[in-house]
Amino acid sequence: QKALEDRAAELEAMGQDTGLLQLQKEIGALEAEDKELQEALDAGRDVHFQVEKALKALDSAESWGVVDMMGGGMMTTMMKRDRMNQAKNAMTEIEYLLRKFRAELSDIAEADTVGADKFGTEWSMMDYLFDGFIIDYMVQQEITESLSNMRRLEKEIERVCESIQQRKEENQKKKEQLRQEWQKHMEQL
Repeated sequence: QKALEDRAAELEAMGQDTGLLQLQKEIGALEAEDKELQEALDAGRDVHFQVEKALKALDSAESWGVVDMMGGGMMTTMMKRDRMNQAKNAMTEIEYLLRKFRAELSDIAEADTVGADKFGTEWSMMDYLFDGFIIDYMVQQEITESLSNMRRLEKEIERVCESIQQRKEENQKKKEQLRQEWQKHMEQL
């Protein structure tokens, strides 16, 4: 490759167009895009990690919620609330990371927000004050809905990251194809 580039430089100096500058320009553009794709992929992986963290906390909260609906008492309510708070903290981080992910993606894909600011606040005090089946059931519904939203978000992030990875692989193939075409062109000169 180096020998071909040296030969191209000599030919270019004599005024013959070898396509080297065009090749370098196209490969440079693909490499710049690869850098942006990698940044988006990294941001997507960061969000995915937090979504998994929220799902784990929500799964646990859901389990504690079932026990709470069966009359688990104050300690069960406290355990459920702790897991809900862990999930809420993860969701707050998800909101931040989603903004970062969207900024990296801009036109590649969009993702839904998760609404961490509303999660768990409406029923919190009622859950402690009126620890009974109806309130426990309403809280359980909120947990189940949040779990469903997190699972949808997780799938969307996975889909977008797969798309980014595919695009990176396509860019790699295109760069190799450009190099091969240029090499063939140079061999004919």
